[in-house]
Amino acid sequence: MNKKKLTAVIAASTAAVGLALGGASFAMADVQPNGSDAGIYVFNNDLQTWPAVGSTVSWTADVLASPSSTDPFASLQCPADATGYATFWAPTGSEKTKSSWKVWSNLFFTDSTKTVKGADVTPSLQVSGSSASIQAAGGNFSFGVACTSANFANLASAGVWYNTAHVTAGTGNYTFDAVSTSTPTPTPTPVGSGSIAIQATTVAAQDGTLSLVVPANAQATLGTATLVNQLSTSTGTLPTFQVADQRVVSTPGWDLTASTANFVNAADATKTIDSKQLGVKPAIVSTDATGVTAGAEHVAGASTAFSAFASAPKGSGVGTTSLNAALTLVAPVNTTAGTYNSTMTLTLTSK
Repeated sequence: MNKKKLTAVIAASTAAVGLALGGASFAMADVQPNGSDAGIYVFNNDLQTWPAVGSTVSWTADVLASPSSTDPFASLQCPADATGYATFWAPTGSEKTKSSWKVWSNLFFTDSTKTVKGADVTPSLQVSGSSASIQAAGGNFSFGVACTSANFANLASAGVWYNTAHVTAGTGNYTFDAVSTSTPTPTPTPVGSGSIAIQATTVAAQDGTLSLVVPANAQATLGTATLVNQLSTSTGTLPTFQVADQRVVSTPGWDLTASTANFVNAADATKTIDSKQLGVKPAIVSTDATGVTAGAEHVAGASTAFSAFASAPKGSGVGTTSLNAALTLVAPVNTTAGTYNSTMTLTLTSK
């Protein structure tokens, strides 16, 4: 098959070839999802066809890049500050960083219009860099055209167009992505503007109260006792209650302590269980305050009774904090079987 070729002037290197003479000028289109300034279509110059998206292009196929899906010689317009252009292959995401390009060719414009037509992006025909490294490793690469300035040293103020290739390691054969043709929603043009003054008055913030909210008739009933290590052991949960701190100005913090009375046998008040036999593990159920911490777990039978339930240091604790505790009563070995009652008193104080 006859192939019409266009000889391009390449800076300080050999001539690259591309299909015949230029077609109509092509205005810049929509920015692509991959970041290209416009869509780039692929034309197989060897077969004189437009490969379908998803089809495989041979590594050695002579390929042209065009902004048109019907005219391989449609023009890409470079800006006024451009002094030349380059065809390139680069890792995706580094198209606008020349030092990251894998292969490229620097070319001069053929006339004063600063347009690019029939750009040949065949990887093996690029003059600089190593196309063999792309072929060997494979991966995702962008290929296209970039307008340059300062004698190819920099990219021009605009004009970097590319498509994305998915290269098979070893063979170098690749597929390419579809061009997005969706029309973006235009930005509305303002038809007028005006200003409206807004005025508001404020009052000084004031401290609220610090309060402890315990449900009426709150009671914790421990479950049926079982023998654990041959000792009577029963467990339960302290009902949830709240600490509410509305002192938003001073924020002094707070301490919550607990004291538990000895357990008294319901049938014989002379028979008791020391309160130290009650294990207590405080827990924060929820809080919208900062800095609140639950007290350390008190193990049943410890040498001292449980006391520190929760606290909030100065500068914190403002808000509502819900708390409860896991309870474990371990009766000493000589305890008379029966029902025992006690009361836990919670005390909330300001720091």
